[in-house]
Amino acid sequence: MATYDEWFSAVAAQRPRATIDRADGVEYLVYASDFASDPNQARLWPQIQAELARGRYRVACRRGAVVTYEAVDPH
Repeated sequence: MATYDEWFSAVAAQRPRATIDRADGVEYLVYASDFASDPNQARLWPQIQAELARGRYRVACRRGAVVTYEAVDPH
């Protein structure tokens, strides 16, 4: 699982394979389209969109601006 900033500290304590600031290579991505960090938004959002366009991830669930993306099994 990959997420960012404040969310990471809450997630990582319970999930040893959690990572931060990624847009590929993990089973789940959890990001919000309205996160406040402009540098992260400018860098990560295009990467996430590219992974979706390539079909590597799909939306698993959404709550407001928070979206969980699930890796698509290539098999």
